[in-house]
This record gives sequence, C-alpha cells and structure tokens, in this order.
Amino acid sequence: MKDYESELRRLEELEHMSTSMRSLSDLSERVRSSSSASAKYESVVLDKVTLENELSAVLEEVRSAKEETEALIQLAETREQQLLLRCRYIDGMEFEQIAKVLKFSEQNVYFIHKKALGSILESIRVG
Repeated sequence: MKDYESELRRLEELEHMSTSMRSLSDLSERVRSSSSASAKYESVVLDKVTLENELSAVLEEVRSAKEETEALIQLAETREQQLLLRCRYIDGMEFEQIAKVLKFSEQNVYFIHKKALGSILESIRVG
C-alpha cells in the first residue's frame, strides 16, 4: 500500500498543474497552437483521476480496518481497557503517551494492554 500522505501531496500537485494547464489550454485554443498542450493536459487529468481512485480505495481500506479494530476493542472487558486500546490502535499513541494521558504508570499501561488483548482473545475463542 502506498503512503497515502505522499499520494495526497501528488494529487495536490496534479490539481495545481491541471488548473495551470487549463488556463494554458484556454490560451492555446484562442491562438490555435499545437495539440501538445492539450495532450499534456489530458495526461495530467488522467493521472489525477487515477490517483484519486487509488486514494479512494486506500481510504476505504483504512475505514474498514478502523471499523474492524473498533469492533474488536468493544470486546475488551472494561471501559478502561477499551479506552487504552483506542488510544493505541485508533489514535496511534505510544505506550508512554498513553500513560501520560491516562495518568497511569507505563508499567500499568502495559499490564492493562495485556489484559485487554487477553480478554479479546478469550471472547473470540468463546464466541
């Protein structure tokens, strides 16, 4: 899977290029210049549409993975475990950050995390 942030930057570049080329294209139509500017414009637009489609697919995968992750988090025994797992797997926080935010020791965060994963695993086995 491509790095979607760099793909978003590329999409912005293509958008800028297509806007710039659109004004060039308008000018070229008025002067009846060669069709190379038009071909380049079409190429940029095609690249932009392709990139938008790829990004849409990636965003859909991310959305789906987030929903699946959230469903698994709901299987944790306590709200405390669920909150910790959301911080870790939805918000992407490091254990040290979670400890600061939740005002727990880092050791306690690891312990709660381990218990939460164990309870989810048990729920999956039973269910």
